[in-house]
Amino acid sequence: MSRWTSWFDRLTQQGKIKSARPLMPEGQIVSWNRGQTATDGPFAESKEAIGGYFLLRVKDRNEALEIAKECPTLKYGLTVEVRPLAEQCPHMQRLNEQLAHATAQTLESVSRQRPHGGRGNFQAGGTPLSPRGGKAGIRPDGNLWH
Repeated sequence: MSRWTSWFDRLTQQGKIKSARPLMPEGQIVSWNRGQTATDGPFAESKEAIGGYFLLRVKDRNEALEIAKECPTLKYGLTVEVRPLAEQCPHMQRLNEQLAHATAQTLESVSRQRPHGGRGNFQAGGTPLSPRGGKAGIRPDGNLWH
């Protein structure tokens, strides 16, 4: 355990560890296949167990891999999984793209309706307004409202 502690302390002193936490042994799994039931853990039927995570501050994946290769627990049959962190979940990214598209459409619509400018096209912060002064946005079905 002292090798692991030394390895962890060195990474912390180098500023490589942004966050690290162990997972508690108890937990629950919710599964659709079992009628939306919750199963209490620990989960002996699992092929793999996740003991915790490290969030590293590194310049690229290669540096993260080199750090993982130095993990002292590898000698005892444990594994380390290295994954990049997503900047944004895919659903939020799609929603942001739809919002940007709707905003561009609204701006284009407002500029066509008021070709020489006019008052009331924008409020503070650049949020587009309809000619009637109401905000524009996206409905849950993805369509533009204004």
